[in-house]
Amino acid sequence: GLAAVSSQAIIPVTVSSGAARYPDDAHERLKAIFPRLIYVDAAVVATKLGNIRVSNVVVLGALSQGLDIPAETWRQAICDCVPAKHKDLNLRAFEEGRKSP
Repeated sequence: GLAAVSSQAIIPVTVSSGAARYPDDAHERLKAIFPRLIYVDAAVVATKLGNIRVSNVVVLGALSQGLDIPAETWRQAICDCVPAKHKDLNLRAFEEGRKSP
């Protein structure tokens, strides 16, 4: 299978409260399930673009590299779904994500 994942660890309340432990081997667990695992520093990329809220579109861009859907189709979908005032930022986030290994 294929998965694109942000490398940002989001700590659940159960972990921050001490009721559970965050796995040290999260990357290895994901790699075992998804042989085509794409890890992306989405939060870092989105912050450099000026808005952490586009980190999901950075991940989408990385995912698009592994699927047989033309990049222009993805771009059009973003333009169709994102408000006009956020379109350029989201398209930049998508392109940055496509640069991920």
